[in-house]
Amino acid sequence: PAVVPHRRIQYANGMGAMKTITILHAAETWHFSQFGKFAGSFQELASLDDTLSDLARTGDAAGYRFTIFLTARDYAIHANLIKFGTDGGRTFFSDETLEIHQHYGPEPAAATDPLVK
Repeated sequence: PAVVPHRRIQYANGMGAMKTITILHAAETWHFSQFGKFAGSFQELASLDDTLSDLARTGDAAGYRFTIFLTARDYAIHANLIKFGTDGGRTFFSDETLEIHQHYGPEPAAATDPLVK
């Protein structure tokens, strides 16, 4: 069966979101190696990696709105859909473990959601 065009967009956006999370993990690792602490904002990370400058400016990429914040120990990343159903059908969560969790629905993903396989 043929894939409906909007499903292709949703799939591509989901893949783009996971790639952005991977890039954010690499930037956080680099930031920690340079400053001995994790970054709590995209602006801090963009100072080390020019590819993050657009994300630092808007927080948006691939149909998702990204947030990054410091936790008691490390950091966490959320990727929530800008337009659920149009841009995609799942949200993502990741943290210093580098594992990416997904939630099918408009609610933010959490560490308790299933891992992306």
